[in-house]
Amino acid sequence: MVHILFHGLFLADEVNNVKAGTIVDHIDYVVNLAGIDHVGLGSDFDGRGIMPIDLNNASKFPKITQEFKTPGVF
Repeated sequence: MVHILFHGLFLADEVNNVKAGTIVDHIDYVVNLAGIDHVGLGSDFDGRGIMPIDLNNASKFPKITQEFKTPGVF
């Protein structure tokens, strides 16, 4: 099981530009490597780290679903 963390420093070199789409890109990458059954989400909403601009709390989780609905993802 690989959990995708939301902490900006784990997602991109430019943490100020991290968005839900960046997380979806990482999910897609791990799915292609290990398979869909081996991917989880580790949101890190415990107050530590740099959260994505548009995904800074649990109420914003639907943004991940919206990104998956974007043409070209999966």
